[in-house]
Amino acid sequence: MSKHGVNVVRVPTGWWQIYDLDGGASKAKLNWNVTPTDYITGGLAYIDKVFDWGQKYGIGILLGMHAAPGSQNGQDHSSPTQYPGQINWDKSDSNIGQTVDSMELYAKRYGSKPALFGFYLLNEPAHINITKLQDYYNR
Repeated sequence: MSKHGVNVVRVPTGWWQIYDLDGGASKAKLNWNVTPTDYITGGLAYIDKVFDWGQKYGIGILLGMHAAPGSQNGQDHSSPTQYPGQINWDKSDSNIGQTVDSMELYAKRYGSKPALFGFYLLNEPAHINITKLQDYYNR
């Protein structure tokens, strides 16, 4: 990719992937009560590899919260609840708090990596409370 001029790659993450080191979100001691937590583990190892490859090939990594608890847009590529199509991220302080916690852990893990280009805090939020979204960004 770098030979073809690509200098930044956007890497979407789920809120739960950062808990792979704990055996997954269902086994981690979360500060918030969110459901579901029974996601498949193993993604964090690939995120680690992406940063290694980015450094090796001179490609910046833009890491972001693509799937937040409760779903921030109701799409299947976010983190849907048991009820597909519903947007529940902003309906629960637990969902927002868990998103903050997960982003903090991602920042601690990758914030000093040479390949880090930046973070995007929430992918495609739609039809949610703007005050709660602004509060999330501030937090």
